[in-house]
Amino acid sequence: MKRIKINVTKNDIKKGKRCQSGDCPIALAAHRKFKGSAVSVGPFTLGVSQYDHECWRDYTLPKAASNFILKFDCREKVEPFSFTIRATS
Repeated sequence: MKRIKINVTKNDIKKGKRCQSGDCPIALAAHRKFKGSAVSVGPFTLGVSQYDHECWRDYTLPKAASNFILKFDCREKVEPFSFTIRATS
């Protein structure tokens, strides 16, 4: 299964919105990889719609990304980082 690298930047963190699955820093970073797709981030998965939002593909988030989400939503200090994802099916 193909792995995809996501880079969360300082700008993503600055523009990201807490507790917003489509506007958090990870979602903003994922939008750059999946241009033209809707992105939704949960505590353990990243969902991407393709083909005019009719087909969703879920990607498992690594533990570092899940921890980042928790820290960011709880207003703790977070730093830019990178992680890889792969499709769950």
